[in-house]
Amino acid sequence: MSSNLGHLKGEPLMCSTMDIDDPLRRRVHELGIAALDALPLPDHTIFHMEIFDTRRRGLVVNEVASRVGGARIDAMLAAAFGTGAVEAHLREVTRSAGRALPPAEPRQMASFAMARPRPGVLQALPQRCPLPGVVRYEALATRGSRLTGPTNVVSAVSSVITVGEDRAASESRLAEAMRWLGERTVIADE
Repeated sequence: MSSNLGHLKGEPLMCSTMDIDDPLRRRVHELGIAALDALPLPDHTIFHMEIFDTRRRGLVVNEVASRVGGARIDAMLAAAFGTGAVEAHLREVTRSAGRALPPAEPRQMASFAMARPRPGVLQALPQRCPLPGVVRYEALATRGSRLTGPTNVVSAVSSVITVGEDRAASESRLAEAMRWLGERTVIADE
């Protein structure tokens, strides 16, 4: 949905889960399995993988790391599957009695966005987002704060997670939430 380099321009960082029937999903899954098969893995692990869909070379693995994805990835997964990657991993490692592992497919699609700061003084920022489909909202800055532009890919003044019956619905709700927040977030030039 967005480019990590977009933070240099102040664009929001956005991500969505893929629809079950998205033709790209199977290809991404197969490439991910092949990449993991090529690596030495411990018995239990959490991993984060970045795959780019390029026009010239097709799918390209950018990064595989033994860690949870950054930004709001785990919270987005929890919204989609009912359990985040960290909780699922801990359940597996500890073999928590009576606790089911998350489903193989999401219950619903989920998306997140992190609204970037821009230089100035934060004069207004909603403390909650009451829109339909918003399952989590965080105000990450306080009124009166002196802001700079984004300094890294997760720099943000607020974040929002939305859900929907499919990716389009989740992303539509995310776009509406970002418009709503944009109208209510006031950063005054110094």
